[in-house]
Amino acid sequence: MAALPLSVPALFALASLAPWAVRAPALEAQSSPLALELSGGAAYPIGQFRTGPQGGARLERAPTFGLHIVRRGEGGWGQYLGFSQHRFDCAAELCPLEGDVLTAWDAGIVWTLGRHAWLRAGLTTGRSERCRTAGEPQGEEGEASACALSSLGVGAEAGVGLAIGLGGTLGLGPAVRYGWLDTRYPEGGRVRMRWLVVELALSLGF
Repeated sequence: MAALPLSVPALFALASLAPWAVRAPALEAQSSPLALELSGGAAYPIGQFRTGPQGGARLERAPTFGLHIVRRGEGGWGQYLGFSQHRFDCAAELCPLEGDVLTAWDAGIVWTLGRHAWLRAGLTTGRSERCRTAGEPQGEEGEASACALSSLGVGAEAGVGLAIGLGGTLGLGPAVRYGWLDTRYPEGGRVRMRWLVVELALSLGF
């Protein structure tokens, strides 16, 4: 869990927005049946996943983005569906691998708390790709073996965030998500991917 302190400033930033969000106009997308969310931020590897895949070389935070459709129903409950891509870069100067790139589909439920806060929980399924760095020896198949694709893995995620109205059906949504997924590469054992995402989403209701 050594990576958790890296996200503390982002958590404080999210908390500092809460009083302003309470005073902000309600996000009209909240009352719309559907909303499209485009998000971007940083993904932080945590736990054994931060040190294991690179043979002792640490993985560090890297960009992440996602696109989701959110449906909000009566009583504050709703659903979301979309995809996310998380990068985890090697932090050492000489890394045998560039890092891991996880592309996953996400689906679950969302619970709106009051006018601005929300909670999410659901399933995530996807594959991770890992490539050799330039100059590293390749296998007998040459370029074909430069990158490896993992098996399809299934995991879970949970998150909390805010909805801040910008006017009309536009809104911003700072959020923090935790996710986990176990997968396996053709060569090597199981990879237990654990990560924390700090992101900002642009929401459009329709």
